[in-house]
Amino acid sequence: MKLSRCPVCKTTLHLDALVNDETTRELLAFVVQQPKRLGTALVQYAGLFRPEKSDLANSRALRLMQEALELTTHQGQLLEALESTVASLYKKRAEQGWQPLSNHKYLQKVLDSAPAPVVAPAEHKSPSLEIRGSHTLSSEENERLYQEQMERFRGDKR
Repeated sequence: MKLSRCPVCKTTLHLDALVNDETTRELLAFVVQQPKRLGTALVQYAGLFRPEKSDLANSRALRLMQEALELTTHQGQLLEALESTVASLYKKRAEQGWQPLSNHKYLQKVLDSAPAPVVAPAEHKSPSLEIRGSHTLSSEENERLYQEQMERFRGDKR
């Protein structure tokens, strides 16, 4: 299935070809499981590891993204750190002599310098259905209610 053209090299991308490769399939599945902004930020962040004259292997890109997610349990804080890292390093990438990232130390420093995330106190949630009491019907009352319901049902059918 023809997907579109690559915005960089203008070759045609075929979705069926992408999912034929197991590693690429795992990478795509991982990215689409993330919230939209986080998935985008993770892809851009993994691109910072790509060597200038070669491609980044999909298995390495997947591993890098998984490792980045493991740096913190707060996705909002990670998203802000990823976006900040990508923005500042994309500027530096244009400079001559720039080297791709080799580890997550830069991202970790950005995370460490960010203010601690505010955790809202847990709210008491009531169950969606609460039974406060029960009323036991006599057999006669139950039969009478049943017959009333059946008559209403039959009346709707006529």
